[in-house]
Parts: sequence; structure tokens; C-alpha cells
Amino acid sequence: MTTENETQARTLNELLALSTYQGMTDEEIELIVEYRANMKANALLLDDTRQKRDLECQQKLAAMQQACQNVGKVLDSIMNRKPVLHTVGGDNE
Repeated sequence: MTTENETQARTLNELLALSTYQGMTDEEIELIVEYRANMKANALLLDDTRQKRDLECQQKLAAMQQACQNVGKVLDSIMNRKPVLHTVGGDNE
């Protein structure tokens, strides 16, 4: 049996929408503090992961650029060769 004096537990979204801790229970404040600490930890983890992936991408990009330069050098050397023509069979007179 519930009475009118009993309050329903407020959701985390409701608590976060409030501008002050005034009027909150200790449990509600702990819930908000824990939530914010978890969000900060997740943000730091995501930032670290992003930085690692950025570094990997930069390394892959540098390797691709070097490969393109190498291919360009090979292509230039092929294009700069003088052709050697040979006659195969038949009479060219």
C-alpha cells in the first residue's frame, strides 16, 4: 500500500535536467556523480581509441603515398626507355 507522501524514484534524465542538487536524496546525487564519472571515463577511452586510429591511418596513408611514388618512378623509367624494334620473320624489302 502506498501513501501520497511516498515519492516515485526519479529517472536519471529527470535528475540531470535539474539545475541543482538541492532537494535530491543522497542516492540520487550518487547516481548523478556515478553517471558523470562513467561518461568521463568513456570519453577518455574513446579519445584514446580515436588517437590510436588516427595514428594508424596516418601511417597507412604515408605508406600508400610512398608506394605511389615508387610506382611513379617505375612508370617513368619504363616510359623513358627507348624501344628496340626487331623484325620477326618475313621479308622487309
